[in-house]
Amino acid sequence: MIKIFRTLCTTCVLVWAAAVVSTPATGQQRSAAAVAAPTEAPAGFDNLTNGFVTQASFDGSRETFEEREGIADGLGPVYNADSCASHATRTR
Repeated sequence: MIKIFRTLCTTCVLVWAAAVVSTPATGQQRSAAAVAAPTEAPAGFDNLTNGFVTQASFDGSRETFEEREGIADGLGPVYNADSCASHATRTR
């Protein structure tokens, strides 16, 4: 068991060393023009899809998410009571 562990550790060290040695260290820095400036995060929400799903699919999922369940629906995994005062009011 110890021999297998030593062999595995040696192999890992050798692979790591080979990767370090084969990586060129050019020392070149990217110019300020080559680095893209960060953009401001969008404020607000426009109810439009981000492109991963169609708008129709997004709207259907949003409607399902925004449904309010009542007492007759039960309190299992769909329980959606407001947890605090800041979440008690809807912002629409």
